[in-house]
Amino acid sequence: MNPMVDVVFEIRGTRLAPHYHRALWRAVAGCLPWIDSEPLAGLLEIRVSPSNGELLLPRRGRLGLRVPLARGEEAFALEGREIEVDGEPIAVGRARTRALSPQPTLGAPFVVTGARDELGHQGEVAKLLAQLDLPQRFICGRMGEMRG
Repeated sequence: MNPMVDVVFEIRGTRLAPHYHRALWRAVAGCLPWIDSEPLAGLLEIRVSPSNGELLLPRRGRLGLRVPLARGEEAFALEGREIEVDGEPIAVGRARTRALSPQPTLGAPFVVTGARDELGHQGEVAKLLAQLDLPQRFICGRMGEMRG
């Protein structure tokens, strides 16, 4: 298994749209073009506060990227950039790396498999876990859709 690292950036901004994930990925990929071709790269969930159909960013907001250790230094190129996510400006500040630590239970708030129904999605998740040589015990939440 590839060693991974989290690169965590300070961010400043006001709000995000409820379905910001794809727009955020596109904005990050605009600064880090290699990320689209890096199958192990991903975004960590941003902690936000829901308010009247918007997601408010806290003053100490953080943007996290999980990337292979070999890409960790390259991810620092996002430092000091300003990105736009669905029309909302986000200033990306200082970054630091954070090593991953073993966890007894893993969670993923958003998993995309391309399946159109719950059984197909569960089958794809099982295949992904098997490829990673992980136990195939999992609980799926309610299926949803990503806009865009």
